[in-house]
Amino acid sequence: MQKSEELLDSYATHLKEIMQLSEKTIKAYIYDLRKFFVFLINRSDVDSVDFDSGDMTSLLKKVQTQDIYAFAYHVKHVENKRDVTSNRRLTSLRSFFDYLGYVNLIDKKNPVESVERYKTVSAAPNYLNEETLNKLFDKIRYRNKYRDIAILILISNCALKASEISEIKISDYNGSILITPKKTIKLNDDCKRAIDDYINTERYKTGSEYLFSSQKNDKISVRTIQHIIKNLRVDSELKDNVTSKSIRNTSILRLIESNIKPEEIHKYLGYKKSLSLEKHFKRDISDDPVYLDLDKIKKK
Repeated sequence: MQKSEELLDSYATHLKEIMQLSEKTIKAYIYDLRKFFVFLINRSDVDSVDFDSGDMTSLLKKVQTQDIYAFAYHVKHVENKRDVTSNRRLTSLRSFFDYLGYVNLIDKKNPVESVERYKTVSAAPNYLNEETLNKLFDKIRYRNKYRDIAILILISNCALKASEISEIKISDYNGSILITPKKTIKLNDDCKRAIDDYINTERYKTGSEYLFSSQKNDKISVRTIQHIIKNLRVDSELKDNVTSKSIRNTSILRLIESNIKPEEIHKYLGYKKSLSLEKHFKRDISDDPVYLDLDKIKKK
């Protein structure tokens, strides 16, 4: 017998240690499961089951495919969530029931496996022109904030996500190459100069293991990075589509227009499906290893 919180805690550990998912993804999965547990308890005829103290394993063993369809309907028509949210919750459930089978808590076919997803149309990526990027850099250099300059450089030159930047440790940088668990980047002069200037002028005051740290010496949060970009946008009087994501999309276009192989870009960006890159560049993509050399990228 396992209570809800015990089950969620053990699953979160599995996602972190075995699946090696990000904290953001794990939180989303757990949030979705809490919603499902509440739905399942309310749907159950067993009065003794409650979220905090009930035996969730016995209840989960009884879940059928029709229960999953009922949950998907509830998310879309009762909670009035978008199709993409419904699909995400189905993905969370499928992963969770895979886990239950993995640890032998259930011994039947995954009830989510045959459930169809809602068809969605992905929005076209937003990009920035060079004039807009130059305005951002002009404003950030005027502020003379070396940390912010380094962060903006890493997004615009390396196509790094805000979540990836927050995870960079000082030990990942050796003066010319940035090595993270998922990628290796030979930095160009602009990147090296920005990082070195930040380390020598601002970062030396901290004792954090992370390259970019918070006031408490923890890693900088994704929200803080997004706030930096938002402030730059407002101060530069630019449009709302200037975000860390649109800056990264612009960097991806630079990679595509360079002489770097598409399959290397696909692997470097961490895309699991070729369609993820094809939204930027219509071409078949394979799944080969990557070592990204920024000196190969065309200068605008």
